[in-house]
Amino acid sequence: MGSANPHIRAKHSPLSALVMSALRRFGDFSPESVSGEAAHMFLEFANAVVAEWNFHPTLERVEGFEPVEDYVAIDEAREIPDNVMREGLLAYYSSQQVSEKAGMHQSLYYMTLNREAHKRYTGGLNTPIEMQETR
Repeated sequence: MGSANPHIRAKHSPLSALVMSALRRFGDFSPESVSGEAAHMFLEFANAVVAEWNFHPTLERVEGFEPVEDYVAIDEAREIPDNVMREGLLAYYSSQQVSEKAGMHQSLYYMTLNREAHKRYTGGLNTPIEMQETR
C-alpha cells in the first residue's frame, strides 16, 4: 500500500533499501557502488530469508498465517519485519564473503528471526518460549 506522499511509506521497506542498509552495516565498501550482479545475488539471499520465514515452525502455528511470496525485483517489499530481512541479508552476505563476521551475523539473524516469529505467535506479548511435543 503506497502513498502519493513520498515521505509516508508502507510498514515494510523495499528490498533495495534493506540491501543498502545491510551493506553499510557490513562496512566493506560504499553501498552506492553495488552492481546489477550484486543486486541479483541479494535477491537470491532475500528469497532464502523468505523461505526460512515461511517455514519457521513457530509461524506454522499462528492462526491465519499466510506464506510470503518470493521477491521478483529488488524494488519490492514483503511482509517480513525489516530487521529480519536485514539480518538475514547480512548473514548470507557475510557467509558468501567468507568473512570473519559470518558467525556473528548468523547468530544475530537466527536470534532475530526466532524473536520476531515468537512475537507474531504471542501477539507481541512477552511470554516465555515453551517446548511442545508434536506428532
